[in-house]
Amino acid sequence: MKRSFLILPWLLFAGLGLLPGCDVPSAPQVATPSPAPAVVSPEVGIEDGGVMAGFVGAQQCAECHEAEYAAWVGSDHDLAMQVANEATVLGDFGGVEFVDAGETSRFHRVGGDFVIRARGGDGEERDFPVRYVFGIRPLQQYLLDVGGGRLQAYTVAWDVAGKKWISLYPGEEIPPEDPLHWSRLAFNWNQGCADCHSTNLRKQYDVETDSYETVWTDINVGCEACHGPGSQHVAWAQSPNPGKLADKGLLVAPGPGSFPGRGAGLQQAQLDTCAPCHSRRSVVHPVDSFGAALTEFYRPELLHDGLYHADGQILDEVYVYGSFLQSRMFQEGVVCTDCHEPHSLALKAEGDALCTQCHQAEEYETVAHTHHARGTPASACVSCHMTETTYMQVDPRRDHGFHIPRPDLTVALGVPNACSGCHSDQPPSWAQNWVERWFGPERPEDIHETRVFAAAREGAPEAASELAKVVRRSDRSSLVRATALHLLRPYPPEVGRSVALAALQDDEPLVRSTAVGNVAALAAELA
Repeated sequence: MKRSFLILPWLLFAGLGLLPGCDVPSAPQVATPSPAPAVVSPEVGIEDGGVMAGFVGAQQCAECHEAEYAAWVGSDHDLAMQVANEATVLGDFGGVEFVDAGETSRFHRVGGDFVIRARGGDGEERDFPVRYVFGIRPLQQYLLDVGGGRLQAYTVAWDVAGKKWISLYPGEEIPPEDPLHWSRLAFNWNQGCADCHSTNLRKQYDVETDSYETVWTDINVGCEACHGPGSQHVAWAQSPNPGKLADKGLLVAPGPGSFPGRGAGLQQAQLDTCAPCHSRRSVVHPVDSFGAALTEFYRPELLHDGLYHADGQILDEVYVYGSFLQSRMFQEGVVCTDCHEPHSLALKAEGDALCTQCHQAEEYETVAHTHHARGTPASACVSCHMTETTYMQVDPRRDHGFHIPRPDLTVALGVPNACSGCHSDQPPSWAQNWVERWFGPERPEDIHETRVFAAAREGAPEAASELAKVVRRSDRSSLVRATALHLLRPYPPEVGRSVALAALQDDEPLVRSTAVGNVAALAAELA
């Protein structure tokens, strides 16, 4: 069975937060061995442009932003994390047992606590109290208190639709010393999940005591997770003469009214707001500013083997940003909120109506285009262009690369294609033949440089010159170009040196940072 780390599993590709709007800063809350978080002080804020902006908390926003707040309540952002209680726990804690791969988990109640009896990191079986619930659909995970301020995400979760307990690694024996045991770092909430499920989170790890005192302003994904701390906005709103200040005291205001037209400014602002949580990335610097470029604080993962297929389709849990950045939609200036309502996170239209906001229905909602009967699942736009991959056993997620089905690449390289996903009883060559009958033998240029990347992953010598061409292409996304540059690293210095040195001056931060790694590798090799 393929093993992977489950990172930020509950945030679905959705949207942006609310406009903050009141004055009294709420103190952060602390994750302690108690069903309800304790209140701590002082307020934690962000110094941005020399101005200290404090967090006020989402509850303060409803008075001025009633419609936005009402839409947000009950959304996946609102329910990203909650205190465990009778109203929030969906799983069956009625003394039931779940057995998988020789391990028994018992879900029961002790007094007012929800408790899971399981084998801990020391190999001993004991009761662990559930302090918080993580997520709401399609499954719910539970955060267990293991002491020292640590919360661990248990790897047996509640299947909400199926109303049953499921293992995230079914049939796989995972001993306590294994990195994927629920008690280990891979499932530590403080380090791996907390940033994107709460607002204004501070991990506060103490090296001397090897413990955490993690704090937040909002336990969930609130207004200020997207718009930044709101105290300056509140000061503006409460001023006797607030005037027409363009940003209204907000550090981030990602909306059409904040940017000239629908140019790159709006798109980049939304991506920089959403991508920190809706991407597979690593932290390069603690976030100390809002409204800055994503790459100021994070490094998005490239299109590495094991994360993406050679054609850029999703493989591991990579979320949405990397896929979208490769897409024609991104190239045409589409933004997150063209499809997703930013507060409720609901789709703006159902079915093909979402796509025909831009794509002409009379051309694309036809049998001549889909080659399937109208009204059938196979004729839906997403069936061919946004295929699903299921993670965590019951969580299907759509690829936001908006790919064209290419069964010919399945035959040649083994990458997936939408046709074979449905017609699994037929070989990929069968689907290839049908596509050629419908559209002719010529296929469009490989937007994702599929053949080049596939050859480079195999170490083919002839791929080097083609990778260099990809790096130099200004019409390709920074993610694709940076991946091509990274794939050049194993090749002889005479092939990649000039490309890497030129890339140090590239306009794209992701390409420049990748070039630094290439140059460092060259220097080490030539030393």
